[in-house]
Amino acid sequence: MVKYRLKEKTEDELVYWYYPEGQEDKHHGVVIVNLLTNDIVISELAEDDFEREISVEEHNRFIDSLNEMIKENGESDIVDHVTKPEKYAFYGCQVIQGIRQELDAGSIPEKGCRVWY
Repeated sequence: MVKYRLKEKTEDELVYWYYPEGQEDKHHGVVIVNLLTNDIVISELAEDDFEREISVEEHNRFIDSLNEMIKENGESDIVDHVTKPEKYAFYGCQVIQGIRQELDAGSIPEKGCRVWY
């Protein structure tokens, strides 16, 4: 579970603080939304967050499996392979998904909570 709250809003940017397991007594992480480009990035990991790099090979194996399921379902929307490794922050990426969901629905969230377990 992760909680997040809007801390700063300007014409170009939104700044959110996030708290793994809702622990506001620990150092928060920071997620920044660029309203001009729609990019969302983790600028600082929270104290209890952790990051993992997903290799190109690992990611493309997943994409191959996904593409096989797509073909089996008779669909043609094949996912492209990646060429660079990606980083994944356990809690921070959940915050990004929650914020993205709200922005795509046309609203700017003041706060939020994501629970996935």
